[in-house]
Amino acid sequence: MRCYNLEMLSNDISTTSYIKSLVKDDFQIGLNSADGQKKIAKLLNKTVLKGGKRLRPILTVLFGRLAGVDEDDLQVLARSIEFVHAASLAHDDVIDNATMRRGKPSINVAGDNKMSILAGDFLLAEVINDLSRLGNSDVVIEMASIIKRLSLGEWLQHECLVNKSYSEEVFSQISNNKTSSVLEWCSVSPFVMVRSNDEIINLARNIGSNLGICFQLYDDLLDFSTDSQKDQFLDVENGQLTYLSYLYLKQQDLLDEYTNGVQLSSLVDANKLTSVAPMVKAEADRHHKICLELLEELSNKLDISDKDQNLHTIKYLFNKLKNRTK
Repeated sequence: MRCYNLEMLSNDISTTSYIKSLVKDDFQIGLNSADGQKKIAKLLNKTVLKGGKRLRPILTVLFGRLAGVDEDDLQVLARSIEFVHAASLAHDDVIDNATMRRGKPSINVAGDNKMSILAGDFLLAEVINDLSRLGNSDVVIEMASIIKRLSLGEWLQHECLVNKSYSEEVFSQISNNKTSSVLEWCSVSPFVMVRSNDEIINLARNIGSNLGICFQLYDDLLDFSTDSQKDQFLDVENGQLTYLSYLYLKQQDLLDEYTNGVQLSSLVDANKLTSVAPMVKAEADRHHKICLELLEELSNKLDISDKDQNLHTIKYLFNKLKNRTK
């Protein structure tokens, strides 16, 4: 396993350059054998596979280098989680009746609902195909579990939206299934690949789980932030209750009105959210701190130097997540 000296990193620009070099795959699908496959590839390449921060594959590569995974195998692990994420976006755009994704027409608009579902299914099949060739059944089982959890999380979220039956436990379950699952893959799949012991795998899994929770909470906060580069109050306008708006309704004794069918947008007063946002941020920061503590424990168990560039870059990305604006 290569170790990189942090003395090479004179500033954040060096770290950013290193991040850009991590993922060799451009995540475009190239299919030339049949007309139907060409159409699927074209639709995917101009929608859910185009753009994005590539956080998930980048983290997978970084943790993979800590684990000592073969570079070719590591690119397969990284590509797989990006494809699963893209598949979930393709399905979500249909479920949410989306019209835009990353400033461009969403996949269900660029194609149609049927094409979107089939394209997402194709990506999932491609992932299982690629992972099966690695010769490690535990890796395939890990990914199958993630796909199942994504479906369960989406189902639960839809059920809550229809029935308006929310609780703190429900939000935790949705976050665990929809967000933590894919981020767990980033931290744990490389150690599953090299058949690490249970202690290491559990540590890596807990990093991903806590990362998913704080990622979701920070994302919820962005919907109400004036400093955010995301569309403000988009979740509220879409009637999508988040943990932050749930706490707000609960604090303002408005939860019953929402449950009884009053539009979320007419219940939320942006000027009063300041009393709730710090509570959500404190909870996000708590899970963020746990991530860093677990990462430190993992690096000690693996006897990885504090000067290792991959370890440094993971910490850098974790801190970028805490201060994200988009």
